[in-house]
Amino acid sequence: AENHAVDYLLTVFGAAYAGGEPEANDDAETAAFYTLAEMAGMPLAGDVFSVAEALLGPALGARR
Repeated sequence: AENHAVDYLLTVFGAAYAGGEPEANDDAETAAFYTLAEMAGMPLAGDVFSVAEALLGPALGARR
């Protein structure tokens, strides 16, 4: 993999969880729900974790 800058647009949608599992379509390799604690250990692009934490509130043990 090449190490180069990537442009992306982070779009956040809010909704009540109605059940089921997310399913990736032709625009994504995978789809899943993650807690802030799970996200803290993931290699996320740019400010993705900061945005999630700001929206969901700081979670105990979820700091990077």
